[in-house]
Amino acid sequence: LCYRQINTTDQKAVEALNEYLERFASVREGDFQLGDDVLTLSTCERISGSDRLVVMARRAPDAAQD
Repeated sequence: LCYRQINTTDQKAVEALNEYLERFASVREGDFQLGDDVLTLSTCERISGSDRLVVMARRAPDAAQD
């Protein structure tokens, strides 16, 4: 497996991430923004074993920042 860190301070990287989500996400709430902390979890999909289930999330802003 190959894991890679995405630099969310790079506008092109964030645009590519949002494009990926637009194409493949089955549930989506909003877009990633510059500087977001992103967590990605990946696991094998049970039925075929060769597919991947990927969950991506961004850190919610602290209530004190609102």
